[in-house]
Amino acid sequence: TKATENSFELSDEVGVVITKSNGSVYADNCKFVYDGTYLKSSNGLKWYDGNSACEVLVYYPYKLDYSSNSSYSYSVAVDQSSYSAFIGSDLLVGTAKGAVPGKNAVNVPLKHNCTQFQVQINNKSSETIQSVKFLALEYYQLLFYNFTGVSGSGVAPEDIIPYHETIGENNIYKAIVPSTQSSYFQVEIKTSSGTHLYKTKEKFLFEPGTIYQVSITLDNSGNNADVSISSQFQGWNVSVISVFDDDY
Repeated sequence: TKATENSFELSDEVGVVITKSNGSVYADNCKFVYDGTYLKSSNGLKWYDGNSACEVLVYYPYKLDYSSNSSYSYSVAVDQSSYSAFIGSDLLVGTAKGAVPGKNAVNVPLKHNCTQFQVQINNKSSETIQSVKFLALEYYQLLFYNFTGVSGSGVAPEDIIPYHETIGENNIYKAIVPSTQSSYFQVEIKTSSGTHLYKTKEKFLFEPGTIYQVSITLDNSGNNADVSISSQFQGWNVSVISVFDDDY
């Protein structure tokens, strides 16, 4: 699995498909491994003779049973409480067209194909936070990609347990979810005094490559949420949506 949010880590694995200009597939789901500087073939793949252009497709995470004439089955982890499960739920895909054989590395920009939610909980109450869940959203947990878009969908969604990160006094819960259709976003916070539920007022499209940041304040007044969403993350898109709290 990928061990950092911004770059590959040593020994990370991706799948590579190289298609020549005549349409023939030169390398089909060849595994490449990150050596700390470049992604390199695990089986010593060499360039074909000549200088005809080709298309290079790279995807992460690598799957042994994928081929260029099949769909890529993918699902996020239901339990993302560990950092490896959280990062391992990311789906990265990129294509370089017009690449030619040579000694220089082919530059393939990879894009995030999922959506990330980050919920910051400011606990100003006397309650103790016991658990946080992102409730079952209206996406499919299992998806089938042809790398030009979603070609199908599978099993129904489940609640997601997010990864908990503490930065100073801030408690941040974050998870990666599929970004295929419009949905509500719902958060369940269980505390020592009960369960608090929050959701967006309306459905909205979960844009790929976007982090939505949610701020929730718990206090003792009964007005339990001050919710705002924005996004700021290097390598991800920026988007802003309006939400409200729904403690029901």
